[in-house]
Amino acid sequence: MERRFQKERAFFKDRIEWDPNTNWRHTWIAKVNGHLAAAVHLFPFFLNYDGAALKCGGIGNVAARPEYRGRHLVRTLLNRQSKWMMEHDFDLSMLYTGIPAFYEKEDWHVLHVKEQVLEASRIPEESKGNRLYSIRSLKEHDRNEIALLYDRYNQSLVGPTIRSAAYWNGQFKWLNNRTGGGFAAFCNRRLVAYLRWEAFDHETLGLQECCYLPGHEAALPALVQRVKEACPRGKFMSAQMPESHALRQWFERWGAHHQDNTRTMWKVIRLPKLCRKLEPIFSKHLTGGERLLVRVGSEAILFYREKGQVVTALPSDSITFQPSIERDETDFIHDLLLGMDGEKQPYTSLFQKNAFVCWKTDRF
Repeated sequence: MERRFQKERAFFKDRIEWDPNTNWRHTWIAKVNGHLAAAVHLFPFFLNYDGAALKCGGIGNVAARPEYRGRHLVRTLLNRQSKWMMEHDFDLSMLYTGIPAFYEKEDWHVLHVKEQVLEASRIPEESKGNRLYSIRSLKEHDRNEIALLYDRYNQSLVGPTIRSAAYWNGQFKWLNNRTGGGFAAFCNRRLVAYLRWEAFDHETLGLQECCYLPGHEAALPALVQRVKEACPRGKFMSAQMPESHALRQWFERWGAHHQDNTRTMWKVIRLPKLCRKLEPIFSKHLTGGERLLVRVGSEAILFYREKGQVVTALPSDSITFQPSIERDETDFIHDLLLGMDGEKQPYTSLFQKNAFVCWKTDRF
């Protein structure tokens, strides 16, 4: 099946073997007359949602042999995996793709996010001259410090993978076999920021992950300069960071432009369970006493306050409500992950603007 992918076989083998959350048993296959015809792999992980842990199933390594295409084998595998995720209490599923129309038929929905693209020549030379920080390449013995900084930076964000010590160990092994690297910034011998990057082609460098301590935003330009020096042939740098991230502000200052990234798709696995898990988050947002009915596709969830906390339930004749909101699945994915701007009506209060990011170092 490796002939079906642009990446080498080792890319997929290493990702599966060094991720402690996954193994070969998470690969669904379809055979025709005893021959392997199609395969889809599931990567289980937990993502952070403003302090709550959501169980997510990543769909990857999707392939079908050309002679067996058109028989709906991949769609059957995706359907089986969706049922398996429902049975095993997953909250969400996500995937990366360049053919969204195919996955929309199985109820995954595109999440539109903005990515910044910067011409490397626009980065001013003086940005590397901050003597407060010493910069060097990331080393494996930095792992514990990096993990602590990662947890601290990401604790209030929506989307980052929750990483265990074993996961970090696998990350360093896996990334050693990829074109890229990372740099760390130290202030008085203390790790205060780091930046991981990857070369996608001869022209584009992707800034894949960047975390820093408050008050040390000035370390980021020096880190970017080191990436530029490490790969001088790179003409462009791309970055997808939370809106509040200091690197976004530096990129804006240097003249970066925005482009739409529509390569990630998401699916809600069990809406009622997902909403119940997020009740503590909703309780921080919805302060009024409204009973709000939200319809998402063919499902409906009732939100109301009880003893000072937001409770979610399936609607019934015994509970009355006033406002009713209808959202299609694509809109709801946007509301859930990115949040909403606008007046603080009950629904927009539930889904306030989020600091969202899925670090590309975790992609599959």
